[in-house]
Amino acid sequence: MVQCLIQPKKNKNFPTVTRNLYCTSKTEELIMKKVTLYISGNVQRVGYRAKVISIATTLGIEGLIQNLPDGRVKITAQGEQPELDKLIQNINISNSLINVTNIKQEYSTPSDDYEGFNKIVGVGEPETKLDEALYLLRKFINDNKNGFNRQTK
Repeated sequence: MVQCLIQPKKNKNFPTVTRNLYCTSKTEELIMKKVTLYISGNVQRVGYRAKVISIATTLGIEGLIQNLPDGRVKITAQGEQPELDKLIQNINISNSLINVTNIKQEYSTPSDDYEGFNKIVGVGEPETKLDEALYLLRKFINDNKNGFNRQTK
């Protein structure tokens, strides 16, 4: 992608204003990149993977996410650098359920191994049911912050 800027320039020889065209290349930022992220903190069994999948899908990033036995979450993400930067910024979550304390980044050569953004589920994991239940519970809590309104006739 080439980005151009038109700047007005006054010239003594001509009474009208001429314009100079300055162009810069942004191709380096738009090259496909691959990053592996290791997320530490309270990030397992709290709906973190579902949240990351939603963020990555919205940004058009492809890859995988999985829980690690040591309590961390591993994310392999592939996309253009500006979107990867947004992903890293947006997955640094701290709320009543999720608390990210560290994000370790390792860049590598991109590949054609990914289609969409998917979750790897380990043996014995409750798969998507827990993530869906946590999402619905959080939505219920958010929708009812001010308490229940009773209708009287």
